[in-house]
Amino acid sequence: MTSIPSSTSLVTPSLTSQSTGLITPSTGLITGIPIQDTVDQLMAVASQSKNILTSRTQDLTNEKTAVTQLETLIAAFQYEANAIGTASLFQTRQATSNDAALTAAVATDGSPAPGSYLFTPVQTASTQQLLSQSFASTDKIGAGSFTFGVGGFVDKGISLDQLNGGTGVRGGKIRITDRSGASAVIDLSYARSIDDVLDAINNNTSINVTAAVSGDSLQLLDNSGGSGNLKVQEVSGGSTATDLGLAGIDVAASTATGSDVFTLSANSKLSSLNDETGIQLRSGDELSITLADGSTVNVDLGDASTLGGVIDAINAAAPTKLSAAIGGDGNRLQLTDLTTGASTFAVTDVGGGTAADDLGLTVASAGGTITGARLASGLRDTLVSSMNGGKGLGTLGDVDITNRNGDTSHIDLSGAETLGQIVSAINAQAVGVTASINAARNGIVLSDTTGGTTSNFIVADGDATDSASKLGLIADGTATSVNSGALNRQQVSAATLLSSLNGGAGIQVGDFKITGTTGVLGAVDLNQVDNVATTVGDVIDRINALVGVGVQARINDRGDGIELVDTFGGPGSITVTEVGNGTTAKDLNLVGTSTLADVDGVQKQVIDGSTTTTVTITADDTLSTLVSKINALNRGVTASVLNDGKRQRLSLTANESGASNELLIDTSDTSLSFQEISGGRDALLLYGSSGGGGALLSSSSNTFENVVNGLNVTVNNGTLAPVTVNVSTSTDSLVATAKQFVSAYNSLRTTLDKLTAYDPTAQTTGLLFGTTEALQVDTDLTQLITSPYYGLGQFQSLTSVGITLDDSGQMVLDDAKLTAAFQKDPDAVTKLFTDSASGVGAKLNAACERLASTSNSLLSNRVDSLTSIIDANNRRIDQMTDRLNAQRDALLAQFNNLESVVASLKSNASALSTYTPIPPINSVRATTVV
Repeated sequence: MTSIPSSTSLVTPSLTSQSTGLITPSTGLITGIPIQDTVDQLMAVASQSKNILTSRTQDLTNEKTAVTQLETLIAAFQYEANAIGTASLFQTRQATSNDAALTAAVATDGSPAPGSYLFTPVQTASTQQLLSQSFASTDKIGAGSFTFGVGGFVDKGISLDQLNGGTGVRGGKIRITDRSGASAVIDLSYARSIDDVLDAINNNTSINVTAAVSGDSLQLLDNSGGSGNLKVQEVSGGSTATDLGLAGIDVAASTATGSDVFTLSANSKLSSLNDETGIQLRSGDELSITLADGSTVNVDLGDASTLGGVIDAINAAAPTKLSAAIGGDGNRLQLTDLTTGASTFAVTDVGGGTAADDLGLTVASAGGTITGARLASGLRDTLVSSMNGGKGLGTLGDVDITNRNGDTSHIDLSGAETLGQIVSAINAQAVGVTASINAARNGIVLSDTTGGTTSNFIVADGDATDSASKLGLIADGTATSVNSGALNRQQVSAATLLSSLNGGAGIQVGDFKITGTTGVLGAVDLNQVDNVATTVGDVIDRINALVGVGVQARINDRGDGIELVDTFGGPGSITVTEVGNGTTAKDLNLVGTSTLADVDGVQKQVIDGSTTTTVTITADDTLSTLVSKINALNRGVTASVLNDGKRQRLSLTANESGASNELLIDTSDTSLSFQEISGGRDALLLYGSSGGGGALLSSSSNTFENVVNGLNVTVNNGTLAPVTVNVSTSTDSLVATAKQFVSAYNSLRTTLDKLTAYDPTAQTTGLLFGTTEALQVDTDLTQLITSPYYGLGQFQSLTSVGITLDDSGQMVLDDAKLTAAFQKDPDAVTKLFTDSASGVGAKLNAACERLASTSNSLLSNRVDSLTSIIDANNRRIDQMTDRLNAQRDALLAQFNNLESVVASLKSNASALSTYTPIPPINSVRATTVV
């Protein structure tokens, strides 16, 4: 038998210790003992306590999950209970119309008072459309340029609301009889502006009478050639003719001028002054007034919004020293110095403000009186101070006009404060020359009427102030007309409200970024918390407050937008970009990169936010290429080619409807001419009876939002027929919410039943069977749903309004019964659900809070308790695991030692079994045989 050295391993690796990494055989090779099974059996006995604790912990975890699920379902039910207990739910309205000409709808979150409302759809909104003269498809248009933009007309009629000191004009009908005896009834029931009045009269074909404006009055011109009287009469006892200053006209003359119907009043809005560019007001003192006695009065105009507010503020500043009032002609302010002394009576602006100048008060005084500059141009006119982009034309003097017969007239314009007065002065003083508003309605045109050829038609400055040059009327040639071109009536000022820009659509008040020519970036924040920009002046101030960018903001030279000018002279360009998905800069027409432009005689980088667009036509352009150019500009106008089969025309359509989006197109530098085939007009809606007391409303679109609080009305067809809109309380939302309430409860009930179920056959129970918490949830909610709610009116239970529990505990909704109950007594049903102390919503909310709020509720406390126990158990399990692992390691080590000892013993035994003793030599004796 071969011996086994004691140093040789007797183990076949098969089992690794969990804690020491020792490799131990599953069966002892020496002893044959089943180590794996033996250790497993010993550890199974030792692990019984851990297994029991682990099982219990898993049960607790399952219970926690079930309680958490219950919490979630109660929270969902609480949400629906709060929803059905919200008062606004019971104020949901529905609106119906009895005529398809007008539709009505309740605004989002709107709650108009129930009842019947009478409306008359007068007319729908329309977009302006223009059509050019015809061209052959291959015709070249001819080089030049034309401009288009919204607004800027020098002869746009004012609203009738501004007439008669702000009391307006009562709508109705008037009768006009011309001198031939022909008579016509002019319906002005729905007229809103002076232009509407003029159009109604001038478009009537039954009489030969033309209406015009003369200063602050209407003027009628009889063209019939008759010899009778020109008459104006009221119809059916109305007051319209009186309010228009035309009542009582009965003259044997071809011209009749009505009375003055326009004056400023205490109610005149500051926003309507200065041709609707308004008055810029800032915080603090606005006016500094020096009096004859040497004293100074500072005036804070506060939040004045009307001319009366301005007057009151001035009069309150120093009642014994200073008096303010509307001037005698009704067109300006007048200040009177009540003191005496040698100092000059004068008004100046304070700091960087412009209120004194805007109010026309920075003029020289005379005899202790300051008669301010004119603040309103009149019925259909433009202030001289509004021209040249709001810079005005300065001092006007003489203009020399020589007609083609060689007759020279010296026209004195020194007293003109409006463009209409300039036109009237020329017509009154010029020989053989007439003045009128030009075709583009952005300036004036002089026309030679002599037919002569002996002289050039000459218009020249007749003074040192260059009056003809300022008016753009310099001429010396054979042409018979001189066009001033655009005189640039100001449309935007620092006082202009941002909400009024873009045809009344306003702008998105947000943020944008400006990078200057040196690369410095600045952010313009228009919606600062508690400091949201509201005017163009606010935007300009915030741009100019940027540090290190080197960009100055101001009103541009046209007076129709903001202009950004480089002040650093850097090597780059000015760029304006939006922040995120905003459209603020785009709405201000400022997005993009600057170009070089002349600024006070110096070339600078400029971004001009003008709303006027210039279209350049090259010598090779046809209508087709011009259409592409216009549409590529994306400036609110859509161009197309109208083909009649033989010839083509250029069609231009404004993208937005409404009178405020009417296009001013100036084609004087091209061969193009346009005819308006559809005007931009507002939708009109009469609220109330047309017989008296009705209010005429307008909208640039066909929809009138919140015409009655919470009610939107859309005009689909202008029929002039009254339409009744009925607003009633709707149960649709109530029923829908009740269904969600029922569904949420039933989800909770189904889960609660499952968690508390007992199966006697299988002897199984739900996770929360027999728990106090589940029983409490069941009891509390069931009781609240089935119990009466006393003191809340005729409906004192959910059952009474159609909400019951069936035999299985599921909630059932009878929506017909709920609807009937609400229709019978909406207040009682509302109170049942919404009473803040005893209503269904309040009590269920309180119960859900007690049962399942996030802290200190029945279920949250149970979850917290379970969490603590589970955490403690898991810590104990970890400790027990560590001890069991150590015990397993010890057992494995013992068996390993046993194998080693047995192996050693066997090795020794084997060695002994092969041992043969050898006797000593000296102990051997020879034996002799005798």
